[in-house]
Amino acid sequence: MFFAAGNANPASNNQPREVSDFAAHPDGICVTASNSLDLRSSYSFFGRQAFICAPTNGDGGVGITTATCDLGRDGRSVVLGYTSGFGGTSSAAPLAAGVCALMLTSNPDLTVAQIRDILRRSADKIGPSHAYDANGHSIYYGYGRVNALRAVQMAAALRNPGSTTAPSSPAAPTTAGTQRGRVESRFLNVRSGPGTSFSVVRQLNQGDVIPLLERVSGFWRIGDGEFVSADYVRVLSAIPTAPVAARKGRVNHTFLNVRSGPSTSYSVVGRLNQNDMVDIFETSRDGWHRIGPNRWVLGSYVEIV
Repeated sequence: MFFAAGNANPASNNQPREVSDFAAHPDGICVTASNSLDLRSSYSFFGRQAFICAPTNGDGGVGITTATCDLGRDGRSVVLGYTSGFGGTSSAAPLAAGVCALMLTSNPDLTVAQIRDILRRSADKIGPSHAYDANGHSIYYGYGRVNALRAVQMAAALRNPGSTTAPSSPAAPTTAGTQRGRVESRFLNVRSGPGTSFSVVRQLNQGDVIPLLERVSGFWRIGDGEFVSADYVRVLSAIPTAPVAARKGRVNHTFLNVRSGPSTSYSVVGRLNQNDMVDIFETSRDGWHRIGPNRWVLGSYVEIV
């Protein structure tokens, strides 16, 4: 259960108020408030029970705009709209709960302990570093600001390979050794992932020669977290060199799915167990480690050794 930490801090006696009542229940997840400046909202209650914070309004930041669903004047019809007047920990708590819902959509088999662990490990540390203790906890921010993308990725990475809820997978990457290619178009965007939905990280010019490390769903991977459309690259030749693992890692979770590409949308091709050692050849911009040809794992569950 997600509970709002509470507002109106300091209280009427001008003394800071800590979390109490339902939000302090040991089985609950207490959500405090932060603002768009990644600082604590001063009205938010705080305390050792704080588990996570979520963005809302306060202290000069931009507030939350959310959808509304109200009854019409006749008491029967439904009126849909938007409001920017829903703030405080009252909006922070359902935002965090919504992230949990996304996690469960990605992996319905998550336990409460796994949900808490993922929220804790995926959170972004915001505010001053001295606000956190040696265990990474803050009485103001909990374990940090909730990160929806990272939480969903970590949840999906724990999905059982036999689960019927797994989404359909894009074509698996095909290893191309160490070929080279020449850019044929006037310019070519380099993206952070194998698709046009990924951000552009730089541009290449016509005639540039690039390494073609592997092909992923119509894109060439040309470096760590760098992909270009194969439609605008002419393949030149192969260079027979062996890949070299730059680092080693140890699996720090009970098990870890190995996927055919750097995303939870790719199919599961294997499974690692806790304390298994892996070679890490590269890390994508989204935090996925390539541990072999067409074999990727989420870096959040691998400890570099």
